[in-house]
Amino acid sequence: MGLGRAVTAACSNYLIATGRQPIYETSNKNAASRRTAESLGFVLESTVVEAVGALR
Repeated sequence: MGLGRAVTAACSNYLIATGRQPIYETSNKNAASRRTAESLGFVLESTVVEAVGALR
């Protein structure tokens, strides 16, 4: 288990044990982060589209 996965698992387990719901947020472009989340049981619920720069 990598460090990122281990820390995310520990934090998530702590939140669950104290009655809270962990939420994992990452960029759609960050495939490694998405794989980490999915390997821990997180599921994709929604995506957000953000405007970057000037809008017409």
